[in-house]
Amino acid sequence: GLAKLLGQDSSDNYYDITRKALLPSLNAGGGALTINAGNNINLQAPRVTAGQINLAANQINIEIVKDFRQLEETHTRKNLLWQSTDSVGSINEVAHLSQFNVPAGAFNFKAPGGINVQLPEGSDLRQQIERMASQPGQEYLKEFANRDDIDWQRIEVVNKTWDIHKEGMTPEAGILLAIALSFALPPNFGAGLLNSLGNSAGVSTVTTTGVTAAGVGTSTATGLGT
Repeated sequence: GLAKLLGQDSSDNYYDITRKALLPSLNAGGGALTINAGNNINLQAPRVTAGQINLAANQINIEIVKDFRQLEETHTRKNLLWQSTDSVGSINEVAHLSQFNVPAGAFNFKAPGGINVQLPEGSDLRQQIERMASQPGQEYLKEFANRDDIDWQRIEVVNKTWDIHKEGMTPEAGILLAIALSFALPPNFGAGLLNSLGNSAGVSTVTTTGVTAAGVGTSTATGLGT
């Protein structure tokens, strides 16, 4: 048939890429957790349970970690004259913050060089702090909001989808069209057209949609959009 004559080819692919964040856990029971460092202390979303937390360093960095998942489905169709590609997918990230399960006021953080606290990008900073401080283990954020040595750093958390369609002539079709037209046009024009179509043949239409938002994760929730 015509498909066989034109050399019809197709491929379908599905991708699922998942990375789960490592959330270290430390349980000191009702005792005190004390860490003294001459340089910096970096905390990447630990789950700490203690009667008191004492941290002292030149600088304290409280960082978020993120779960990541990308799903994508692609369909490609091609023959001698025409080619098309469809891609539908999504990327979703969930941010995890440090959780300190200690009695109220049992935080003692000393850092002459300051304390850097990462938060997902989102709404008004103060409103975001109040909302996130209401989560178990994140009450320390409210205490930090009253300090003047905190550098709040907003980190992008990606949640987006896409639906892309591309189609157009193949390079081979462009060359064939240029050759055919060259017989009906002046010689010099035909040569220029051949080069032009040979170089530009390919995608002729592209449509895409997407949504991007911020997400926030806790120990029990998968994410909150803003």
